[in-house]
Amino acid sequence: MILAVAFLALDEVKDLIDKLRATADISQRHQLEYQIGKAAKPAHIPVLLKEVDTGPQEFRPYFIRALRALGGRDATSALKSILTRYDWGARAEVAYALKILGDETGMKYLVAEFPKPSMKREDRARVIQYLFSYYYDAKEVPPVLRKVLDAETDEELRRRLIDALVS
Repeated sequence: MILAVAFLALDEVKDLIDKLRATADISQRHQLEYQIGKAAKPAHIPVLLKEVDTGPQEFRPYFIRALRALGGRDATSALKSILTRYDWGARAEVAYALKILGDETGMKYLVAEFPKPSMKREDRARVIQYLFSYYYDAKEVPPVLRKVLDAETDEELRRRLIDALVS
């Protein structure tokens, strides 16, 4: 009986994943992400990780947030395992998901990587929103933002850095 219930739940999550991947409607995708997060059980972690891995980039955040909604030690461990993989937008989403789950490892990683010259401008633009104080209010963030601001020449990114500092 328990095995049958697990298979039904797996099928439900798989159906929701298929629907999310099939729709172009962003609002519908967010609703399906929410439903996946509610329906998922720890046994679904490998399925959700496979979906993150499959991508493409625009779909990863939905599955990362579904893992966050699942919560617990296993989901936290799974998120940690993908923190340094994929694009910077996905990395930032993973970092924030970990923070929500009570683990600041990911946010500290973002802060450490943000000022490095190897991070491209477009990647900084993806990460910066997570360094606003309402996402992560740590004392090490303002000095990092100032350091990047001092070296940045792109006006749009400079504005976003200033907004992050003011936050």
